[in-house]
Amino acid sequence: MRDWLRKRLDAWEGRQARRDEEFAALLNRNIDALADRRTRLIYLGILAVLNAFIWLAVIIFPRDIREAWATVNSLDERIGSVIIAIIFGLGMWFTYTLFRLRFYDLENPRFEQEMFVSYSYALHATKR
Repeated sequence: MRDWLRKRLDAWEGRQARRDEEFAALLNRNIDALADRRTRLIYLGILAVLNAFIWLAVIIFPRDIREAWATVNSLDERIGSVIIAIIFGLGMWFTYTLFRLRFYDLENPRFEQEMFVSYSYALHATKR
């Protein structure tokens, strides 16, 4: 029984690790796509329209949104958490895209101009 349980747990951990790697690859691909100015502008336009649509809906139809939120949240709290994550995730991605428009090289800063180059590089590597 213990061996069977260990095999199942190892299989689950392997699937979870593969999913995490796939998600990280997807995220890195999208972040790398933001290195191109044209792609940044496209992302910015799409995200701006989505954010504007969401917040205008909240401003124009507050009662309907509140009732829909109460209905969804009463069904399952996980669904409500996912919706909140999507709404704020779009806003954060929009903000990140705006910052990448101004500071296009956020992930690869130039350390040559700093006083403690090796420390700054190690700190950046740790953060990343």
